[in-house]
Order: sequence, then structure tokens, then C-alpha cells
Amino acid sequence: MKVRHTAAIVLIGWYLMLPPIDALQIRSSKDGHSHTIDWKIPGNPPPLSAWSIDGRYATDSACRDAKHKAILTVPPNTVAPWKMAQCVASNDPRLK
Repeated sequence: MKVRHTAAIVLIGWYLMLPPIDALQIRSSKDGHSHTIDWKIPGNPPPLSAWSIDGRYATDSACRDAKHKAILTVPPNTVAPWKMAQCVASNDPRLK
């Protein structure tokens, strides 16, 4: 009797994740022409399970390209979440 070993193929995709808007703090410069974005609790982003998935991609590179394109094309008053967005592997344990 032959014993066959089958290799499981694990397909990993990438999610473009947007943080909850209420977790962000946006500060405008005095001249109003620029702003800084940070977490409401500095250095403490919300858990990834609270973030929303904006898109699914085959590679990390494609995900990062989509993030960059979004930053360049969304209206300026909606860019903050995109600047804080992250590309996360679909098997990342932080998603649970």
C-alpha cells in the first residue's frame, strides 16, 4: 500500500484595511494648508478586527499600489483614513 503525501497549498491574499474614522485625530496647521494625522490615543491604533476591508488583492505590492492611488485620488477632506490604511495578509492573526 502506497502512502501519499499531499501538500496543502495556502493561498494568502492581502486586504487593504481602513481604520475606524473615530480612532483618528486630525490637526490642521495654523495656516490651514496642511494637517497631521495621528491616533486619538497616540501610538495606540484600534485592533485590526475593528478596521474595515476596502479591497482584496493578490499581492502586497498590488495592495500598496491601491492605497497610493486612493491617497492621490480621494477628496482632500477624506484622505486621513487612507493615509493610515494598512495592507494586511489575509492570514494575519490580528484579524481574529
